[in-house]
Amino acid sequence: MSLKNRVTILFFVTVGALLSDKLPPNPMPHNEIFPAPAGTVAAWDQAKLRAHGWDLFTLVWENVNAGHGFTPRWYTWCTDAEMYDSPQPVDCTGASSQDRELTAASRLSGLQPRSPDLPLLPDVLSQVYFSPALAKDLKALPAAFRPPVPLPPDVQSQHFQYQAAYLFSTLLDHNVHQLPGGANDEVVVKVAWSKLACPSQPNSAAPSLPAWDGKPPAAGEQHLDPADFPKVYIDPQTLARMGCTPATNVAQAKPLYKRDDFFWFQRLSDDPITALPARISQLNPGDYLFLTAMHIITHEQDKWVWATYWLSDPSDHAHMDDKPQCLRKGKGAHFAMDISINDKAPVFNPFLEGEQEGYEKSNCLRCHAAAAVFRTAKNQLTCTVPKLDAETPALPPGALQTGFLWTPARRATSNCNAKPDN
Repeated sequence: MSLKNRVTILFFVTVGALLSDKLPPNPMPHNEIFPAPAGTVAAWDQAKLRAHGWDLFTLVWENVNAGHGFTPRWYTWCTDAEMYDSPQPVDCTGASSQDRELTAASRLSGLQPRSPDLPLLPDVLSQVYFSPALAKDLKALPAAFRPPVPLPPDVQSQHFQYQAAYLFSTLLDHNVHQLPGGANDEVVVKVAWSKLACPSQPNSAAPSLPAWDGKPPAAGEQHLDPADFPKVYIDPQTLARMGCTPATNVAQAKPLYKRDDFFWFQRLSDDPITALPARISQLNPGDYLFLTAMHIITHEQDKWVWATYWLSDPSDHAHMDDKPQCLRKGKGAHFAMDISINDKAPVFNPFLEGEQEGYEKSNCLRCHAAAAVFRTAKNQLTCTVPKLDAETPALPPGALQTGFLWTPARRATSNCNAKPDN
């Protein structure tokens, strides 16, 4: 099929979905871009690997429309909270023909503040999304083992979080040490949103977002501080929308970008949201969330392909110069990328790991290789502590690795940061 025909079909599919305000579970497309043929990724050189990383960026945002800054492909995927907490089952696996509504509840589901140990970006909120393929695999885990791991009736009726705890306990009883590999079209996306309030007060400054320029921290500093990053300024008049009328005398900065130059969504007046901790300024109706950082990880190989993206200053040539022309304008123009398929060379996101000391040695795969569930001497489930070690950490004896994913490990345990036997 020609590129023109593909674009035409995509346009009408996207417009139809937006008009209906519904989208069915939306998997990644199977074509020449994704998934990579088995065994090929490990043989790629860095240039081909980076080209693949930019392809992944394009694919997960395939549904974006100019007037809808919050409709990426993964918008119909299960959030962390829907997978594990929802009292009502959420169909995001593609197993049912029922459409998955683009509701406000799902849009804000699982919106979480960063750890209080990382105070430099107080208004960054994150979410984890599971592709339909991965959601289906995780929810069907008991059937993937022989002998089968049946869930008792009192657990079947509970949230998946309770099912996960029971499941992992049972797997440990069966001396299972590794979850099944799953399908190579499984995808996880972690996004980090920066709150941007509409400047409605007189003499307020034009709202801005930090954009890393690739430079190391200031002399004497051992971590990256987003306050030191260059800024991109948003024209306040383009933020005028529900509940927000910008003041006419907002201090202007040059150059000014428009709201729709970025990926965003706005909290509407009827959007439910879980109360945020006191240290986080509240997300009020009318406030915006702008995409600041993102991981896209795919199961195209056993240890996953790990791509990470962040708002970047154009001077960060090392992470931006190989970007394809289609991403050098519009919403993709402001993002840089790094990608890895092993735990050797450092790969990190300045907004997600840069605030930690030792970030320059960190490697996402190295940290996620430690994602595992095990029993303490008190017969309690816990999981390992993520560290920015120079080497992949050794797992406790009898640990069950959760497929390089922290979310299932954390959801299956009452305390993920406990040390063994404490």
